[in-house]
Amino acid sequence: MKDILVVDDLRKMYFNPDVFGDHGVEYARTNQEAIDILREDTEWDEIWLDHDLGPGSVIKRTVDYITNNQHKLKIGKIYCHSSNPVGRRNTWMDLWTRTGFDVAEVNLHDPIVKESILVESIF
Repeated sequence: MKDILVVDDLRKMYFNPDVFGDHGVEYARTNQEAIDILREDTEWDEIWLDHDLGPGSVIKRTVDYITNNQHKLKIGKIYCHSSNPVGRRNTWMDLWTRTGFDVAEVNLHDPIVKESILVESIF
């Protein structure tokens, strides 16, 4: 089974099994939820990070946790998927320069991505 952690306050993501295979998806809506999950489960095939997590909150605390604990974590790939292009790029750059993880910047509105992932707002 492939495990995916999605840290996003607004979206639910459905991953096409033809592309992503069989997987389990877990959601964190806040930094604290993400950190609590990462403390409990240190192995992930993928982590998807939104930059903006609600009024006045950004993904920085989760990124700092990943960076400071990378020796304890096993992560196949980290995707930065925010609709905020500057925030998405900053998150990607922060992880790319501070960790040894494979990190990618993803635009969820890209037609190729839309074929693989169905995204809907939870509100």
